[in-house]
Order: sequence, then C-alpha cells, then structure tokens
Amino acid sequence: TPATIERSDFKMQLWYSYEKLVRKITYAGAYIGGFMLVLMFLLVFTEVVLRTFFNSSTMVSDEISGYLMAGGFFLASAYALQEGAIVRIDILYNRFPLKLRCFLDIFIDLVVLCYTVILFKYTFDYMYKSLVNSARSVSFIKTPLWIPQLFIPLGSLILFLCLTVLTGRDFLKTTGKILLKEEKSATEKEIIEQLSIVKEDKK
Repeated sequence: TPATIERSDFKMQLWYSYEKLVRKITYAGAYIGGFMLVLMFLLVFTEVVLRTFFNSSTMVSDEISGYLMAGGFFLASAYALQEGAIVRIDILYNRFPLKLRCFLDIFIDLVVLCYTVILFKYTFDYMYKSLVNSARSVSFIKTPLWIPQLFIPLGSLILFLCLTVLTGRDFLKTTGKILLKEEKSATEKEIIEQLSIVKEDKK
C-alpha cells in the first residue's frame, strides 16, 4: 500500500542520514588520527636531530610518541575498516556465492561488534579509574594517564558505529534493498590500478 511504501522510504531516509553521520564521524577520527601520527613523526625527527647534532634530548619523545601512535591507530581504525584497507585472507571467501557472503559478513560483523563493545567497556572503565585516582605517568612530566587512555575507548566507539553501518548494509543486501555486486578488497584495487598504469605506460 502507499502508506507502507512511505514508511519504508522514511526508514531508508533515516538509515541514509545515520550512515552519512557515521561516515563524517569516521572521517573526523581519521583526520585526528593522521594528525597525531604526523606529530609523532615530527617529535621523533626532532629527537633524532637533537641527539645527533646537539647532544641533547627532549626527554619525552619515547613517552609522547607512544601515546600518539596508540591514539592515532585507534582513531583511524574505523576509517581503515570503512575503506576496506584492513588485510583479509579471502581465498576461500571469494569462492562463495554473493548471497552466502552477505550472511557470513553479517555473522562476522556481529562477532566483531560484540568484541568492540567489550573493548569499549573495559578500556573506558580503565580510563575512568585513572581519572578518578588521578593516575600519572612515572616520567618527569607526569602525564595524566586518562588523557592518552581516552583515545582507546573513543576509537572503539567510532569503530562500533562504523560496524553498525557495515552490518546494516550487509543486512540490506540480503533483503534486496541494496544490489549485490562483486566488491574488491583494497589490495585487489591497488593491483588493478598498477596494472592499468603499466598498460598506459606501454602505450
């Protein structure tokens, strides 16, 4: 009936709005994570220059670069998952029919979702205890530990949101609301791009 169609369209509009919002959050996490990795590189570079040419040190490069690397990794992990940049062994997976792959994807998504919820819970509790107990690092700058620890549950939360979108898309594929198609992994895309570049060079 027309009313049922309107309700279905409204639900799909809500879904696409949610998907768009999560995509923006994922991009924001990726930008912040990338910025943190750039800062880590600059800090390590500064440390190398000081030790090599000035026989000096920042005294905090090891500690801060570790915080930046961990924070950048967790904040950008959702973007890597969204773009298919996480390494997969899919030799057997690619032999399955597309419909079966969707059900397998949903099962795997749900398992990872459960893991992400557990990861968020325990890392958030750990961070909260550090905040309440005013825990600090043993270095001379005495970094409040809740600050670097915050990026782990935050990255886990972004990863959870990204997984809900991927799970929803896989579910919509099984219901026929999103067309099934062959999707290439990031590695396959890179190989195809390299082959196309080689062919253009030969021409």
